[in-house]
Order: sequence, then C-alpha cells, then structure tokens
Amino acid sequence: MAKQTINLGTTPTGVGGDTPRSAFTKVNSNFDELYTADSANYKRSNFLAPVSQAGGVPTGGAMEKISNATGFVYKYANGMQVTTQEVIGYTALVGLRRNFPAAFFGVPAVTASVLPTSNWDFSCQIYPWDGGFEFMSTSTFPQNKVFVMAVGRWF
Repeated sequence: MAKQTINLGTTPTGVGGDTPRSAFTKVNSNFDELYTADSANYKRSNFLAPVSQAGGVPTGGAMEKISNATGFVYKYANGMQVTTQEVIGYTALVGLRRNFPAAFFGVPAVTASVLPTSNWDFSCQIYPWDGGFEFMSTSTFPQNKVFVMAVGRWF
C-alpha cells in the first residue's frame, strides 16, 4: 500500500479537504503499514540472533556470536564469518594443527599475532585449510600467546 496523504483543502479555510474521519482513517492506515513492516525488519530483538540462509538469501538474524572450547565465531547474514582463538604455551610448534572454532566454506584468510612473555625471537607461519590451520615454527614459547583470526565465508 502506498502512503496516504491527508487532503488539507485550500487555504485559508481548508475547503475541499478531507473530513476528520477520512483524515484519521488515512493516519491509521499509514501506521498499520509501518507496524506491519516493523515486525519483518531487523530490530534489537532479532538483530543479534542465529544467522541462517536459504539459497543465499538471509533468513535469520543479522549477526550471531558463538563461543566454544576452541574460540569465538562471528557469523554475518551476508555470509561473512570471522573466527578468533588463542593458542597458549606451546614449545616447538612444528606441525601443530588446530581446528577453527567453526567450519568455513572454502579456505579463509588467516592472520596471527604474538603476545610474547619470554621469548621475543618468535616467528611462525600459518598454513590454513577450510577446517583449521597448521603452525610452522622452530621457536619455542612456553608462556607466549598467539592470537589467530580467520576471515572467510560460512556459505
């Protein structure tokens, strides 16, 4: 339905305009349309909610935050997914394989940052795949933390 505008008539008296009853009927119709649309649109109660899709069209919330034993997952209605996780206290990370907190559709872009506490000479390379990543490093860091973030698509 299109917006219904009240006919105010001609100035200065309003001759030829809508009667009070027809004017308020239009007002009520306009509000009914707004309230009906509001129930289908995103708002506080359904913005942060389980994200889903059907045929590539979002059908759930706009954003979903999930936490599990592996880390955190941020899923968005447009298909983007971001995962974050922390790896603490490993020595000789040669070939250490870890899973992402959630599966990706394809291989995501992965980055890592180190918060060193004892060994400042730390470097590593990360090799991602769709289910996780592999550290390759000869450095040891028994107390250091490595923060890993992956960005890709969930559908």
